Amino acid sequence: MGHVHAVLRDKGIRATTIMPAEVDTPILEKRPLPPDAKARATMMQPEDVASAVLLCVTLPKRTVIEEIIMSPTTPRDQSADIEAARRIGEPGSATR
Repeated sequence: MGHVHAVLRDKGIRATTIMPAEVDTPILEKRPLPPDAKARATMMQPEDVASAVLLCVTLPKRTVIEEIIMSPTTPRDQSADIEAARRIGEPGSATR
């Protein structure tokens, strides 16, 4: 996005990279260990990310936010998720 912004800004095109951490969306059900309701309650919601997008597109044309890194206020322990993901594809492992 930095390259896109640098090349196209003279044409009035702004580019922003938005990097959200976990967001409570249905795709989480496809994980090897889908998070439970308690874990999901600590995650960002889709509307949180949408608010960041809205902020970027509603700024005056003279201003650009080049990068946003979003994370939940209280991060959760993801060690079990990382271990489960690491095991996917190992011989003898069950995959979904």
